[in-house]
Amino acid sequence: MSRVNLAIIGGGLVGASLALALQAGAKAQGWKIVLIEPCAPGDSWQPSYDARSSALSFGSRQIYQRLGVWQEISRRAEPIKQIHVSDRGRFSTARLSAMEEGVPALGYVVENAWLGQCLWQHLDKDVITWRCPAEVTRMEPLADGYRLTLNDETTLECDLAVLADGGRSGLREQLGINVRTRPYNQSALIANITPSEAHNGMAFERFTDEGPMALLPLPDNRCALVWTRLGMDAQRLTELSERDFLSELQSVFGYRLGTLKQVGARHLYPLSLIEAEEQVRSHLAVLGNAAHSLHPIAGQGFNLSLRDADALAAALLASDKPLGDFATLQAYRERQRLDQDLTVGFSDQVTRLFGSSQPLVSLGRNLGLLGLDLLPPANAGSPGRPWAWEPVRMLEWLSNTFGKARLMRWVMTFYPPYLGAGVRVRHISDDFRDVQVSMGLGWYNRNYVGTQFGGSLYSMVDPFFMLMLMENLGPKYIVWDKAADIDFIAPGKGPVFARFNIDQTLLDEIRRQTANGDKYLPQLQVDIHDGAGNLVARVGKTLYVRLKPQARQA
Repeated sequence: MSRVNLAIIGGGLVGASLALALQAGAKAQGWKIVLIEPCAPGDSWQPSYDARSSALSFGSRQIYQRLGVWQEISRRAEPIKQIHVSDRGRFSTARLSAMEEGVPALGYVVENAWLGQCLWQHLDKDVITWRCPAEVTRMEPLADGYRLTLNDETTLECDLAVLADGGRSGLREQLGINVRTRPYNQSALIANITPSEAHNGMAFERFTDEGPMALLPLPDNRCALVWTRLGMDAQRLTELSERDFLSELQSVFGYRLGTLKQVGARHLYPLSLIEAEEQVRSHLAVLGNAAHSLHPIAGQGFNLSLRDADALAAALLASDKPLGDFATLQAYRERQRLDQDLTVGFSDQVTRLFGSSQPLVSLGRNLGLLGLDLLPPANAGSPGRPWAWEPVRMLEWLSNTFGKARLMRWVMTFYPPYLGAGVRVRHISDDFRDVQVSMGLGWYNRNYVGTQFGGSLYSMVDPFFMLMLMENLGPKYIVWDKAADIDFIAPGKGPVFARFNIDQTLLDEIRRQTANGDKYLPQLQVDIHDGAGNLVARVGKTLYVRLKPQARQA
């Protein structure tokens, strides 16, 4: 009977990523690792129109760069340059741009077969050995590890077994690991689509009362479709002829990519949230979909599993305890608990709101999905992470990860009155002393004579001086808008722009005037210009500033 240090059961994307993350350190420590996989990876990659794909976050790219495999992956990784979010039957739309975020891409869409081939080709055969095709049929816990029985009746012992055999893991059930399951009564229809117009790296998220859909850019001008529908309706869509299916999809998605010309094989996946109640035991770790299986449309599942694999590898390599030590595995689980709770919690709560047609729920959906795991980190050293549903923890985590100014800009851009009016917050400086805002002009927000509404011109500049003073003066001060006036200079016949500035002199004066507990009413002004620099309107604001009672001198 042979024995290895570590057995990874499941050589798919998660298992192979874990092996790659371990191999350099494993080689230095003399570990032997075996990957057990029922499906042979093959020696070469073959293109396929119907290839399944995954959306990789910016943080996942950073992990693969560190592991030395990103350059190869990037050869067929389609960058997401823009994200377009819309709600069918409503005016609200939003766009996110990699250029505006200052990153090369908001995310990447990679065919699973290509990603797997890149990972497998980079595995060091001196450290990682394959048992393939092979399947573990039985796992028996030992005092110092596990005994694995394979489908060819051979046995293998290991110090640590990592279970990464997917969401329908029979071994998980065999080991008595309970799962929490929440069915969504929905199915995801997955297929690849070819449009008549170039996608130019744009990803689309489209919300409808029947369920959301996403179209993600793929190489060769294909798009990966994820279309969530109720079970029976999803089955009906798979049975339509290609022509009828494309016609129905076109009616829901629209003509943003021209005519939808071709659809590949259609696959249905019933949707439910599955979480393993135990992810670690002595000499055992559970990874990937075997640990948590999420709704696919947000693209969170694999990115979370990759972060888990990366964290597990780091914990094992940093430990001076024997491989499989329970305390080491528990420490890994605790480090990843918050990340998992945030990701799973947000995914579950948003998924259960998909069917709602209430306006506020529609806004929540627009905020939620594609931006979630694809938004890049605020700096290159911090991998992107998803949001949570618990408001306080969510905002604290987002603020710490992306920066408060950046978060405020995203929130203000998605604020319902701004979203409907076409207002976009272009820039908020980290010190909240410089803010730039614009407002477009379209059929949905022009007045009877084809120019900007006066009320819209005022609303686009309404809260910013107050917010800027609140952030700069701190929590000891009461700040609110007391009065305002607007002077209309010329009609706004196109997009308009405004810029707000406050300086240290103003802040020092406010503090001096309020030091004795008195109120102070600073008067500030902002000009609104058109694209040519012509003055359209001038807005004056009077603010009320005073120390809070507990901060005033007795």
